[in-house]
Amino acid sequence: MGALFQGVCYADAAQAADAYFGSNAPFINPTPSGVEVFQYLLDSGEWIFQKSSIDNLTGTETIHYQIVQVPPAFPSCENPTDPVTAFSTGMELGSAVAVTMDIAWAIRRIR
Repeated sequence: MGALFQGVCYADAAQAADAYFGSNAPFINPTPSGVEVFQYLLDSGEWIFQKSSIDNLTGTETIHYQIVQVPPAFPSCENPTDPVTAFSTGMELGSAVAVTMDIAWAIRRIR
């Protein structure tokens, strides 16, 4: 089973969390002394929210805080990249095509 985020079924919750946090662009707030940057970063496999500032004169970045983010719960979905699911779907489709061809062959043979 996969994890659903914005209509896309990801293989697992970790990939859905990557899409969730990665879809947020950094917020840049100008200040008199430089800029403040609020952003999500992936650090050692964990998503963190970070506030930092960049000084206009020196260009140095100062990290004010970092908070480890807990990913939200994603609804489960049927993962289309799962080999067993893909094989089952292919078998169903192939069976329907084979039955249709058999019926067409039988009708043509009867004539």
